[in-house]
Amino acid sequence: MEVNKKLALFGAKKEAQYLCSQIQENILGEVVAFVDNDSEKQGTYINDVPVVPIKKLQQMYGDNVGAVIISAKGSYSRWQIWCQLRECGIKNIGLFKYSYSDYEKKITNLDDCIIWLGDDEKPLMTYLEYNVTDSCNLKCKGCSHFSHLFDEDSVSDYNQFSKDLEQISKKVYLAHLRLMGGEPLLHPELCKFMEVARKILPYADINIVTNGLLIPSQDKELFETMRKHDIGFHITRYIPTDQQMTKISNVLKQENISYYIENECVQEFNKILDMRGNSDGTVSQEICQNKKCIFLRNGKLFKCPIEGMIEYFAEKYGYKNIPKARGVDIYDDKLNWEEIVRRYFNDPVEMCKFCSEKGETFKWKVQTQPQKEDWVARK
Repeated sequence: MEVNKKLALFGAKKEAQYLCSQIQENILGEVVAFVDNDSEKQGTYINDVPVVPIKKLQQMYGDNVGAVIISAKGSYSRWQIWCQLRECGIKNIGLFKYSYSDYEKKITNLDDCIIWLGDDEKPLMTYLEYNVTDSCNLKCKGCSHFSHLFDEDSVSDYNQFSKDLEQISKKVYLAHLRLMGGEPLLHPELCKFMEVARKILPYADINIVTNGLLIPSQDKELFETMRKHDIGFHITRYIPTDQQMTKISNVLKQENISYYIENECVQEFNKILDMRGNSDGTVSQEICQNKKCIFLRNGKLFKCPIEGMIEYFAEKYGYKNIPKARGVDIYDDKLNWEEIVRRYFNDPVEMCKFCSEKGETFKWKVQTQPQKEDWVARK
């Protein structure tokens, strides 16, 4: 996208600072301002670049700022900023693919790392999760994707995935797709999923979310596909992962694969369910770690993986009272997609009444013989 090379970066944290340094070092434009809604940051400077409020940005937009790049990390924050910029009448908006910061990748062309959002009124979906597999090799107690409840060969259908992703791409700008599970590296045809995802979403950030344990045993085809299609690993750290981290990192470096490792090892999980179904959904969603994780499964969108997969838990343990009408049909021509995204980010759904208002933490562990109490909080 050709824009005035004077740029403002919305956000002032490490992702925005990384992008700014890359722009300056590689002479890709001039960052004239960071924009932030935090009044304590406004009026300060980062590397001689001022941090300004949105009102100041409006005054600068035009001759002094040609485009605004959303450089925050959180999916909800990015969506909120996009809404805010549109309300201010700002048209030239880009979205920084923050994996470039996570992977510490050199940026030599802005179009490689920026999703330029058009002015065709197509809404923005900043984040989407998809289970490539439902089973997992690690079997964490209380897994929020209920991976214990599936056989080892429980893998997603490629044709359904391709069809669903194509439909979504027609309706929204999808900025970030995470292929996960379960453990996605258990899928024997994972390369096909990556290839079609990149074909349908040439501009998007795409990651494979993994516990990392199977990385050293992967064949060359997987790594070649990841490099070809600019797809990296997002590695969640568990105790077994840390025990193998040197081996995992050495393989990824040898294969020249982009990867990001969570800063902290997972030490605790949460019991998330209250199957009485009488929780205050507004309260339960506020403490929910999955509340901004829009989830795609079999032609439907869900607020989170729990809403999308609760039927498997209910069937396993004999619960008959879960909501039958869950999710939205992505093939419904009457859908207001911008409203769907807004609602999923902000409002509880019926399933939120079946999630705990308080939650209950427990020490992380592998659970080979799961019980319903692994998920259901005490009354």
